[in-house]
Amino acid sequence: MNSSKSEKNNTSRKEEPFVYLPTDHPDLEVIRNFFALSPQFPTTNLFVRNATGEPLRAIYITTPLVQELLNRNPTIRLLSAGTRLFVRQPDPNCKIDCLWRIHSDGLGLVDSFLGDERVVNAKVDEIWDLLKSGTQFPLIRSLSPNLRDRISEMGNGGFVIRVDPSKSEITGMNVPFSMPMWKSPHAVKYVPFNNYINSSVMIQKLDKKALALRLFGKDTDDQVDNGKVEIDSENPIETEEV
Repeated sequence: MNSSKSEKNNTSRKEEPFVYLPTDHPDLEVIRNFFALSPQFPTTNLFVRNATGEPLRAIYITTPLVQELLNRNPTIRLLSAGTRLFVRQPDPNCKIDCLWRIHSDGLGLVDSFLGDERVVNAKVDEIWDLLKSGTQFPLIRSLSPNLRDRISEMGNGGFVIRVDPSKSEITGMNVPFSMPMWKSPHAVKYVPFNNYINSSVMIQKLDKKALALRLFGKDTDDQVDNGKVEIDSENPIETEEV
């Protein structure tokens, strides 16, 4: 019985391996082209955590020193290492080649390498339009003209909104920040009805609450318009939390 118990414990503690991607991996090429990443963007120390060595769910980055440590000690057991840069976004309705979005953990590392094609500059008061919808993903047509026009012109997929609050008088925050976003013509999340919400920008509820409190000192839950959701009853689909 002790032997069986020991085998069970060993199995439960098994960790996925750290597998570094070749610099010319097709998924990295897609990400580089889609986000117009500068040639200086580091691709020699990007890795995934699965035995296949393929980027299935997330792509991480480590320092060269950690990479050398892992390569020289393939049997070393580590629970975690590196920073998550990109996460696969399951949104087939987008009909785009790049179903990868920038993760908030790695945004600070990626931001300076981004091309202008996937960046939107916004004012603080325009950001409130993204936050005040409570649990719902805001519709693009409900945004301020600058955000609405810029995002409408942009193709579907991941992008970043940059904000410099020091230029605003409505918040005490003065440190520039960026927001990793996802645009989809069929953005889906859980609502009381199994229906379809179209033309929206997706940002998680908890992220919205935290940012609203930092910028405006108030909670987005107080701004929900009686829980009303704009839906398209002719195109019902199963909804999920994204």
